[in-house]
Amino acid sequence: MVVVSAALVAVLALAEIASGPHQRDDASFRAGYAAASNGTMVRAAMTEPGVTPTVFCDALAEKNSVPGIVARDFLAGCRRAVADAME
Repeated sequence: MVVVSAALVAVLALAEIASGPHQRDDASFRAGYAAASNGTMVRAAMTEPGVTPTVFCDALAEKNSVPGIVARDFLAGCRRAVADAME
């Protein structure tokens, strides 16, 4: 049973590798970046207790939910904008 489980894990891992990296949806990334592009707002939000880039971007994603937007790409764009604002 252990050999079968190990073989299954190996096959699944190879399938994941073969499928290649995720192709980023640029429109979703740009939407996330734009949602957090106000540096003054971002810096003010980051001073609030408990607010992290993840919490901030999750809230923006919820507020800006639009059909067709790829959530993980929106969040990646948002986190990039937050990092840029905090430099």
